[in-house]
Amino acid sequence: MTGKDQRRRARKAKRLRDSYRPDVSEMSLARVAKRLRAGISIWLEDPTQGPPTAVLDDHLDPAAVTTTLMAWLAGSREHITAEQARDAVNWLSDTMGIDTADLTYAAGLIGHPDAPDVTFNEGVERHGGALEFTLYMILLSGALVATVAAGDTEWLRQFDLK
Repeated sequence: MTGKDQRRRARKAKRLRDSYRPDVSEMSLARVAKRLRAGISIWLEDPTQGPPTAVLDDHLDPAAVTTTLMAWLAGSREHITAEQARDAVNWLSDTMGIDTADLTYAAGLIGHPDAPDVTFNEGVERHGGALEFTLYMILLSGALVATVAAGDTEWLRQFDLK
């Protein structure tokens, strides 16, 4: 192989490396769901310590995190009552002192009766960014586990994407 061929191959390999975008594969989603459930479980041992933000810093694919949380919240919306959605918001407000208006808006994802239907993009815009709104989705997921599932994070597994 000539030097010219080697340089061409090296440039092509670099372009491929630079253009790599992680996919949201089933394995990635399963790993993310497991990590999120573990983070929520640890948080629920002492909810006053604050939400499990360490999960967001865990080198997880952000698209997989968002996809998993949206699946959990949209799936739970079909399985909970409006009163249970309200209980989840009240639990978060009472436990963590978070503004009820912000929580209620985000709780549109789970069918809160006082909230508009919310899309991910609308939530991101309202809460100031994807990271901030993702945190609200984690909080809501944890609140549902605390109030609907008696603290059992495995309850969320039924809403995992398959």
